[in-house]
Amino acid sequence: MRQLISHIFQMHTIFIVRAILLVVGMVAYVLSPFDLIPEAIFGVIGLIDDVLLAVIVLFSIANGFYTAYTRRQVERMADLPGDEGVVLPQEGR
Repeated sequence: MRQLISHIFQMHTIFIVRAILLVVGMVAYVLSPFDLIPEAIFGVIGLIDDVLLAVIVLFSIANGFYTAYTRRQVERMADLPGDEGVVLPQEGR
């Protein structure tokens, strides 16, 4: 049981650190004057890469949260008495 709690905490910590790093990187890129499509040259069209990056980062964080939530629900279901046949999804994508 102690190993399970340790594993869950480690995975939770990894997810939090990853989400923070993604957001910090996204903010740094959006505020940076160096872009794939610079706003100074292309105007409003130059915001496309910034918006696209923000959408990708936010979807990535949402996907990680959803995966962690569903995994936790499956693990809780597996702990219920009489549910020995529940198969947990495998790690790694």
